[in-house]
Amino acid sequence: MRRLDALRKAVGELAGPLGASTGTTLAAFAPLLMAKGGAADFTRGGVPVMIMLTLSVSYLLAISAVPPLLAARFLKPPGKIFTKTGLSAWPATSVAWCIGTRAG
Repeated sequence: MRRLDALRKAVGELAGPLGASTGTTLAAFAPLLMAKGGAADFTRGGVPVMIMLTLSVSYLLAISAVPPLLAARFLKPPGKIFTKTGLSAWPATSVAWCIGTRAG
């Protein structure tokens, strides 16, 4: 499977659940916008608006910008040999050290 096809499939599978969770959280903050009275002056001061705006932008980034960036960074073309360097080398190095070192 090509990287672009894998990316489209992954975004397609995640868009629904991410949209549902974002929508339910947005629905939970909607009553704060419709409140009346003294408490409404406090709650409508921008907090629910900013939370709802932040959640909406987060959803849009989660289905549009983040997957391509992560795919470009971590998905390797088929047949390319993965070489461990930098931070990705430390788990294998530490496991080899633990296996080779005996307590006692």
